[in-house]
Amino acid sequence: MAAAWTLFREYKARYGPEEVREARAGAARAGRAWLDYQRAKG
Repeated sequence: MAAAWTLFREYKARYGPEEVREARAGAARAGRAWLDYQRAKG
């Protein structure tokens, strides 16, 4: 579920409305960091 949420935020950061792109990009970065953390701990 977290991976899907992160991918959706990455998509919206690129193609969503201009006024929300930066917020979506921040959410995508946070989601990506969490996924990387989960992958690293095994």
